[in-house]
Amino acid sequence: MIKNLSTNLLVSLSIVGSIYAYGQCTPVSEFSENFDALFCCEMGVVPPCWKSITTSTGGNQIISNTAPASSPRNVYQVGYNNVSIVIMPPLTNINAGTHHFKFKARINQFSAPGRLDFGYITEFGDASTFVTLQSITIENGTYDSTSERTFDVPTTVPGNARLAIRNPGISVSGHYWDDAVWEPKSALSTDEIKKRNFKSISKSF
Repeated sequence: MIKNLSTNLLVSLSIVGSIYAYGQCTPVSEFSENFDALFCCEMGVVPPCWKSITTSTGGNQIISNTAPASSPRNVYQVGYNNVSIVIMPPLTNINAGTHHFKFKARINQFSAPGRLDFGYITEFGDASTFVTLQSITIENGTYDSTSERTFDVPTTVPGNARLAIRNPGISVSGHYWDDAVWEPKSALSTDEIKKRNFKSISKSF
């Protein structure tokens, strides 16, 4: 089950109109976020201890109610060549080699193939310090069997870096993503558990 990070990392939070000001966040060793505790559809809204920045006029990110992987909400990074970066919470073990990141992604159903970049950022407010670890081509218009992606993080990543997802602005596609998880590599997915249970049952006959 995906749990909202926002319920686990509540920090000093003040809201003035659509401006969110967060207090100091304590780094965590794991997180699981489905964005369902957030509200649609103002620009730049992310969970506590996350951040959203843009590097182009009109580039933005919102929380959307449109066909999430886990209802009722997911992230939407606007297409049409707009650039935006969603930065994840600080981690105690970003370069330990013991954990991986996974999420589910799709594009606008009738859009051209899209692209997101998985990577990290070293200066919290400086988009130019984003480093791509892997570029992701996304062609599925729904959250289907191809939508979940898993990424290892090299041990060479700086300890003070923050994981991030960037829409590089090279596609007209809008990008939706959901169920973001930082977990131990030994953790089994639901599908893997089902497969192992099926094998166990099969051997018993």
